[in-house]
Amino acid sequence: MDLSSKNKEEEDVESGQQRVSFVADGVILPPLKNPDVKQMRSEAKLGIITVVSVIIVALGLMHALTLNHKIGSLPTIAWWICFVIAYGSALLVLIFMERIIRGDPGIIKRSTATCLPVPDIVRERISQGLSLDSLRNIQLDQDSYCVRCCVWRPPRSHHCSICQRCVRNFDHHCGFYGKCIAGTLRSGNMPFFLGIFVLTYLVVLSNVIFLIWAIVRGPS
Repeated sequence: MDLSSKNKEEEDVESGQQRVSFVADGVILPPLKNPDVKQMRSEAKLGIITVVSVIIVALGLMHALTLNHKIGSLPTIAWWICFVIAYGSALLVLIFMERIIRGDPGIIKRSTATCLPVPDIVRERISQGLSLDSLRNIQLDQDSYCVRCCVWRPPRSHHCSICQRCVRNFDHHCGFYGKCIAGTLRSGNMPFFLGIFVLTYLVVLSNVIFLIWAIVRGPS
């Protein structure tokens, strides 16, 4: 069975992916629904403003307390280690945030492997010009067929009502970054999401240690 696309291709505003009406086994699958771009952008703006603000405050406190020679003195090498950890972590947090907002969390795209075979009930309703909205997802062994994306998806996949896409290894839709958080420790955007928390704890812990060290040594 061949799978080909119609001539009309629409561009997904948020992810840059093509929204295509496929012809699968003689049946024209409906185009993918538009994501809630307004809500996603609003959530992403909130996340960006909050993260940047926290970074500015954190770096300001570091310079005012930990690296302030009037409060306590650190050996030169310790001062630079603290400086590099703080600014390096801040840079990585911004990079990770960009990867979460602009990256692919693991969207299941339409292809021969994911669209075929088309379930009989789906083929029948489309041929009759009926909507698929009233249908429930179709289960087959471990996989399920999403009647909104018209794709077969593996276990732990989920259709996001905001992004309007099915995502592999779905965890949650993050209202802080405007994107689905999904994947494993080695796939999707989960490594970046967890990385932000790890870097935050690293900066806080290192600053507390260096601050205590500086206070114990006394002002220079």
